[in-house]
Parts: sequence; C-alpha cells; structure tokens
Amino acid sequence: MPAPLFFEGVDGAGKSTLAAAAVGGSGLLLESPPEPFRPVRHQVAAQAAPYARLYYFLAANLHTATVASCEARSRPVAVVRHVWSTVAYFSAQQGVPVEDVLRVLGPISGDLLLESKVVYLTVSPSEQLERLRSRDSENALQRSLAEQRNFQEQVRNAFSRVFHLLCSDVLVLDTTDAPVPQLAAAVRAHWA
Repeated sequence: MPAPLFFEGVDGAGKSTLAAAAVGGSGLLLESPPEPFRPVRHQVAAQAAPYARLYYFLAANLHTATVASCEARSRPVAVVRHVWSTVAYFSAQQGVPVEDVLRVLGPISGDLLLESKVVYLTVSPSEQLERLRSRDSENALQRSLAEQRNFQEQVRNAFSRVFHLLCSDVLVLDTTDAPVPQLAAAVRAHWA
C-alpha cells in the first residue's frame, strides 16, 4: 500500500471532492479536524487565543497522522488538510513568518508524516468564491475570508513558503476548469 496522500489548498479548491475521487470506494478519506476534535472546532476558531488555536490544530494533525499511518497499511488513505494548512493559515492570519510557525513543530515533527506526498490544489479567486457561495451557511467564515483578496494572497504565499521548506514531493493542480476525473487520474499517477 502507498503511504497516505495529503490534499492541501485554500477553501473551495476542491480538496474533499478530489480526495474522495482519488481513494475510491476501497480507500479511507480523513478530514481535518478529525473526531474527537471536530465538535469544538468552531468554538476554538472563534474564541481561542491565536496560539491555543494553533496547538489545537496541531494536535488534530498529530492524531490524523497517527490514524493515517496505521490505516495506510491495509488500504489507500487520503487526508484533507494537514499540518501544511495549519502552518499556512496561522502564518497568514497572524502575520507570523512561516519559519517561526515551523519552529513550534520541533518535538512532534517526526510524527506528522512531513515526508509524505502532497497534492496542492489551486483555484482562481472568482471560482473559489463561486464554490464557497454554493456551500451551506455554516461556511460563512470561509466565504468571508475568501472575499478578502489580500488575505487569500497571504495564504497562497504562506503555502508556497511551507512547501519550499518542508516538501520535496508536491503535485500542484489548478482545479479552476479541470474535470474531476482528469484531476483524479493525475493524482493517482502521483500517488503510485
């Protein structure tokens, strides 16, 4: 079995859709934050101090990495959002250099599966907004952040910096006008 594959990108890039298509019916799709972290996600995002939020998402990433590495022994595993998203979004939201955020990973970096293959999905800003507008009302925060072009550019720049510093095997796909089956084929080839 191949190692887990991680899907990263801005909100609305198509991570969940493409990850589900890539693993197919026999695989496992893990989304972040996983259970048991999910029930308090919105409270943490809205009320916790910045570094408390960072540690919450890092704890969720650590849990996901543990589950993914165990499950990948018997079936394909795709993970939607992992430590790369945690670092990129925190850096963009708080104006903290990516390098400073990465220092926080120190003692747990070996357990986060940082050497894994990553699929980084991009999408045009107009298509991103269209996709987020079609989602349910629970994603109001995602939509409001997507409408802030400066913030989205900061997120994209932070992702680029994170991948430059941490990853040697990143497949970048623009999902703006590409059909899911074509993208899924490219992902499966990268994963093999």
